[in-house]
Amino acid sequence: MEEGIVMFWFLRLLLAHLLADFPLQTNTIFRLKKRSFWGVFLHVSIFFILSIIFSVPYLKYIYSWIYLLLLSIFHIYIDWTRVKVSNKFKEQDNLLYFLFDQLEHLLSLMAIFLLPGSKEVIYWENPYLGKYWKNFYNSNYLILISIGFIIVVFAGTIINYYVRKHFNSSESFTNNGIPIKEKYLEALFKGVIFILFWLNINISIPIFVFFIKILCDLYYLKLTKKIFLINNTIDIFLLMTVLIFLKTIL
Repeated sequence: MEEGIVMFWFLRLLLAHLLADFPLQTNTIFRLKKRSFWGVFLHVSIFFILSIIFSVPYLKYIYSWIYLLLLSIFHIYIDWTRVKVSNKFKEQDNLLYFLFDQLEHLLSLMAIFLLPGSKEVIYWENPYLGKYWKNFYNSNYLILISIGFIIVVFAGTIINYYVRKHFNSSESFTNNGIPIKEKYLEALFKGVIFILFWLNINISIPIFVFFIKILCDLYYLKLTKKIFLINNTIDIFLLMTVLIFLKTIL
């Protein structure tokens, strides 16, 4: 254990939140959330389980359990409020509300800094999940890369669809969520490009993949020129911002 003002525990809870809110929030869970409180409860239960897993070294403190429980209750409040507002006022389900929603979650996660344990770096020593999990958990490098990857690949895709919803007469989001093929096709392209850039592969390769993505946007997804330009500008900006930030701190 090391002492110091650090974000070790916070970063792991942030990753738990991003996992639950993006890759693990499938269209099925999205549909359930739109229709019932129990869909929100299921979603937050996934987050709660992840938050416990990512907090195992800190669970020796009783206040850790209390904090995670309160964090999950507040998560339910945020998400259920958003569902009710979005169902009643369709126009409120927009990019601004999405960003505000994520800000609320971020601020609730930052409440962790009020706890004395947030100043401790406690490494994973439990053998039950194996050495690979232990190595992953104990590495700020891998945790930060994972956070950046989810932001670029999954959060970026959601942002793009809110932009499309804003400019298109037909909504990109339906009660079933984002069309699965489009959602995961975009995520695939962004994921490959992110990894190629991070590994410093010859610049021509990620550019070629990006060119394939452009063709897919224009001829498969059939985006208008305006949406195409906005979405790809967002993609490039988000990718470069995250990569530069990670390269700077790692």
